[in-house]
This record gives sequence, C-alpha cells and structure tokens, in this order.
Amino acid sequence: MPVNFRIRWGAGLLLRSLSDTEFNAELERLFRELFQLLTTAPTDAPHSAAYVSYHISSEFMRSSNWGEQADAAHGLTTLLQRLYNEPGIIAGLQSASREQSLAVLLRVYNIHHALIMSGLRSDHGPQRLDPSDALRLLRIAVTAAWGPWRASIELRGSITRYHRARLHDPGTGVQAIIGWQRGRNPPVQLRAATFNMQGTSATQTDKFRVHLLHRIRQHHVIALQEAGEPPTSARHEAQLSVSDQFGGAHEVNRWRWEVGTSGRPENYMLYYVEVGRQRVRVAMMVNSDVSVTGVTVVADGAQSPSGLLSPRPVLGLRIRLPGLRTDMTVYSFHAISGGGPNSPRVLRELVWHTATPFILLGDFNRDPREPTPDHPDSRNWITPQGIAQLVLAQGPTHPSNRPVYMLNYSLTSDLAQPPEPGQVLDLMDSDHRMVSFNFMLSD
Repeated sequence: MPVNFRIRWGAGLLLRSLSDTEFNAELERLFRELFQLLTTAPTDAPHSAAYVSYHISSEFMRSSNWGEQADAAHGLTTLLQRLYNEPGIIAGLQSASREQSLAVLLRVYNIHHALIMSGLRSDHGPQRLDPSDALRLLRIAVTAAWGPWRASIELRGSITRYHRARLHDPGTGVQAIIGWQRGRNPPVQLRAATFNMQGTSATQTDKFRVHLLHRIRQHHVIALQEAGEPPTSARHEAQLSVSDQFGGAHEVNRWRWEVGTSGRPENYMLYYVEVGRQRVRVAMMVNSDVSVTGVTVVADGAQSPSGLLSPRPVLGLRIRLPGLRTDMTVYSFHAISGGGPNSPRVLRELVWHTATPFILLGDFNRDPREPTPDHPDSRNWITPQGIAQLVLAQGPTHPSNRPVYMLNYSLTSDLAQPPEPGQVLDLMDSDHRMVSFNFMLSD
C-alpha cells in the first residue's frame, strides 16, 4: 500500500529549522504513529517507514552539515532506546507479520545508521555517538519481539558494509541481513556504458543506428538518459507496472529492436520508464546475451495525494550474466539540473532498497572530482562516506565538444574488484560524451 497520509503529513513537520527540543518532540510523535501503523494498517507500514527515512535523509543530510547530523542521530538514539523497551511498541511489532515489522525496523535502522556514520565526522560526534548503536538497538527490538536476535538477524562481512540491510527468506522464515560479503568465485566481466542522448524523436532512428548500434555490440548494457523515443523499427513487447519503494506504480515499456537478418538475427531489448515528458525519459538497452530477471524503479519522492509520481525515477534491471548464479542490478539515473542536488539522497535510496550488488550509471549533473581553482564547486558528494564506490570517467564528459565537466560516471556497490576509470568515447550527436566501463562481478 502507498504511504499513509498521516505519516506523510507528520514527516513534513520534521524540518531543519526546528530547535533541538522541537525536533525531538516531532520525531517522537512521528515514530509513535509509524509503529502504531503495524497494529492499525500493517500493509501501509513498510512503505510509510521508507518514506520517513527518505524524508529525514532529504531534509537533514548534506555533504558537510555533520554537526546537525550528529544531533539528529543522538536524538534518534535516545528515542529508540525508550521506544524499543516499551511493551506497547513491542506488541505492535508482534501484531503484524514478521516481514512487515522487520521491514519497518530496517528502514529505521537505515536512516539511524546513516546519520550516525555522518555525525561521527563532526567535532563532537565521537563524544556523543557510537557506530554500533543502530545495530545494537535493532537487536534489542528484535529480541524483545521474537526472542534471540540471531534467529532473525544475520550479519555478513565487515562492519564497513553494515549500511546494506535487506530482507531474505532462506526457507525457514523471513530474516534481516545486515552487511554484505563479496563472492569468492572467479569474477565475470560486465561491460556497461552510460550516455545522455539529448533526446530523440520517433523519426530519428539514426541516433540508435549510427551511435548506439555498434556500441551495444561491444557492451552488455547501456544506460540512457534523455532517451526520447525508441527507434521506429523497434517492436513493443510489454507494458509493465513496477512499484517503487513507496508503493507508487510506474509504467515501464519493453521494446525489441531487431536489426539483423533471418540468417543472422541481431536482437536488443529496450526498457523505458514513462515520466510524462518524453525527452527526459531514462532507458536501458540490453544485449541478447544478458538475462533480465526483473525490473526495478526507485523514486525520488513518494506519489502525491493527487496521484502524481516523482519526475525523475531511477530505472533498474536485475540481470544475470553467463557464469553467475545470482543477480545484480544496473541502474540508469538522470539527476535534476542545477548541480544534481538530488544525487546524494537518490544514492542512499538505492543502497537501502537494492537487494543485490549494483551499478548506478548516469548523468549526475555534478562533478565529483576534487575541487580546483577552475572548478571550486566540484567534490565527492557521497554521504555517508563509503556507502558506494565512485568510479570516475578518465576525463571530462560535458560539453561534448571540448568537454570541461565530468557529469557522466558511475557508482557501484559490492563488486568483485574495484573498477578502473571509465573510457570517454568519441564525440557523438549529443552534448554529453558516452562513457564505457568494465566491471568485475562475482558470487
């Protein structure tokens, strides 16, 4: 179910402008209403919890306001220490299904852990915060609701990977998995690229034939931004309804592009997420040797009460390559203009709502390199540090003629090996350069 109206309204009252006393009071009211949903409307609770974590992430997490984040983390720690020891809260966890209750607890864990890790970078953070508090309090809640926590929580990998949290059912009941452990099997190469096409109309098949056809022959996947219309020769195969992390339904259309002959067939798949404005659509182009096992949409904001969806969703494909037994997810993202201010919060949403290793490719509209006198506003914008690995291009990518800014690159999580910088390809009919990457995957 979509986000509960009262939770959405209450989250909107939680603002950076509040005093510490006002913040703590609004935070407690909001979290009590959230946990009450597990009793009154349990199907709404997971999506509503996802929205609460999204709102706090969007409102309170910036690239350098570590002191504010430390204060918010301390307030949340103090609140959860009380709530997770209250019989009424524990009874609410027990009243819903374990899957629903664990989903709510993990969304609370996500934002709590993120605020702590960023807050620890402030001057007073180490004196007020403990990096293990988010996990410690999660264990307290789980133990109070269902007994020994090890029956409900599995820890994987080192503590540096504990920003990853997901639900899993091994066949004995739903568990929460915290962390990630990289695969030990021989790695498999994934060739992927990202390209802002600067729009294309239904009559401009040449952009696909001239610029993309020979590139997709060299890659498994190409992430497209400003993808416009698919080529006129592509055949529509399916219209999919894909729910985002807040329960909003997005239309994704799948097309088959056949460019070979009967004797030498050559087929590619195109996936488009509809956003109402054709030019700014994001899409994915997939080679025939890739198995697509699922389609994912991660939204930058919940569906409005009037039914409007967020304008820049992220399109993801769960794929499997020959030689791998498990899936990974590749995303295409186009940040909003004006410096891509939504990029950090969207990255956090991907980390929190992706159950596989992932690769995020896109046009981020912000330069991630270290600042220089010529580019004083560029910087690594990942917050908290370490939740994903930045993979730069080998050089600037925008504008396409004599590029100056690096706007097109990649972010990854839990790959087999650290990737090399992406190759900036030749000038094409766009204001951005295409960037090509080689990623190593393992399971």
